[in-house]
Amino acid sequence: MHRLYAYARTQDYLDVYCKRYEDGVRRWKKLKSENVCDATCQEICGMSRATYYRHKNILRDLDKGIDPPSKKPRKL
Repeated sequence: MHRLYAYARTQDYLDVYCKRYEDGVRRWKKLKSENVCDATCQEICGMSRATYYRHKNILRDLDKGIDPPSKKPRKL
């Protein structure tokens, strides 16, 4: 059943993920364009630099049509 659901995902489903990650990435980029240091960006956006780059890569993959990474642990 899960595979069928994963196969039947629509663009609307991917748009939900885009909205989830887009806000923080957009705020971070705006702050960096104003020459704000990383520590201040972290405080304002509420996410670390590593999380920013993870979200940025997820958005790039979503634009290509690639599903976001699973939250399921690799080893159960």
